[in-house]
Amino acid sequence: MKYLRFFIVFIVFATIVIFLKKTGAKEDIRLNNVLNNNVELNGYVTNIKQSRNHAFGIIQLRLTHSSVKEFNKSLNDTVKNGIYPYRIEGSLAELYTIIPGGINEGDSVRLKSCEKNSHYYNVQTKQSSEGYIWVVANSTDIDFVKENTMFK
Repeated sequence: MKYLRFFIVFIVFATIVIFLKKTGAKEDIRLNNVLNNNVELNGYVTNIKQSRNHAFGIIQLRLTHSSVKEFNKSLNDTVKNGIYPYRIEGSLAELYTIIPGGINEGDSVRLKSCEKNSHYYNVQTKQSSEGYIWVVANSTDIDFVKENTMFK
């Protein structure tokens, strides 16, 4: 009888965890589907601002190519619980993502939103690395972007 109670509590707990995981995964998929918008850009890093929340930060770029001249959708346009991981105005852009180790000013960045990734090329070491983009939904990260963006 004693073990039956623990078994029932375990089953209830496992059911709740599975339900929450499926619900969260569906929300992530819904949020990241807004990135299927064919935004592509290439540019050079002009500045890096890193937050205190792990390695999240802002990579500022001078663009050499962009599929759009401006991309400045607000939270209410499509994404209600987050911000897009990039912003473009003319020849300048910002990426809101995890800052890859070893990236410096002058390194090149290429982003393809539909593939949900970004590629970095370190000019000094001649090494490439890949990063991922996603809709930024963490409130601490969103506040960091609002306080540190070059686009006011």
